[in-house]
Amino acid sequence: MLKSGVNAGAWRLRASNSLTANSDDKPHWTTSGAWLERDLTRWRSELTLGDTFTSGDVFDAVQFQGIALASSDAMLPDSQKGFAPTIRGIARTNAQVTVRQNGYVLYQTYVTPGAFVIDDLYPTASSGNLEVAVKESDGEIRRFTQPYASVTSMQREGSLKYNLVAGRYHSDDASQRPLMMQLSLMRGFAHNLTLFGGLQSAAQYHNLSFGAGQGLGDAGALSLQLLNACDQHQQDPIDGRAWQLQYSKGFDRL
Repeated sequence: MLKSGVNAGAWRLRASNSLTANSDDKPHWTTSGAWLERDLTRWRSELTLGDTFTSGDVFDAVQFQGIALASSDAMLPDSQKGFAPTIRGIARTNAQVTVRQNGYVLYQTYVTPGAFVIDDLYPTASSGNLEVAVKESDGEIRRFTQPYASVTSMQREGSLKYNLVAGRYHSDDASQRPLMMQLSLMRGFAHNLTLFGGLQSAAQYHNLSFGAGQGLGDAGALSLQLLNACDQHQQDPIDGRAWQLQYSKGFDRL
């Protein structure tokens, strides 16, 4: 597999190529996909035209030919990529706040008196305990531990992840390439809650999904998703439902 590309201003042309051959045939060069893409910095998003894949955040990823508009984690600062819990506390005076995990300092900052929020931790392990120390200006040190865990669907508090595509489903069978569209959304809320959902539609096939991911502290993290599909190709429509359950829990000792 060879990936090639050319840049022109804000646009990037990319292609995936492969060379196949056996003892009986001449080498055969094929292009499995070619697409144009560019960043939309103002919206922290990416626009793609051509052969590409849908995101696999809510539905399984599929290949299509068309247009895609999606949020781009690559445009976020490193401290906002991936999932990390939000830490809240109260400082009595001007204070130094230090966050440690397994004895290593992850984060240190200074806060003014009153409530403070730390929402720019770098992502570390998918679960663990964060040890928070608040050192007041008079020398008093208060400590507390914040356990956390995450599953793949969880997003940072306040973050929005989306993917919108429209085009034609890509299939090796030319007779099975219907027009399609897909929308998926994922939103992070306070208290380690994430809500997500999406819609797939192609010809007479429709799939609606929604779910939630929840951090449970010491108990781990849980995600539950419902997918409800309807296929109307036949004379009698076929409905199907599926539940997906994810659970994550880390153990320091066995």
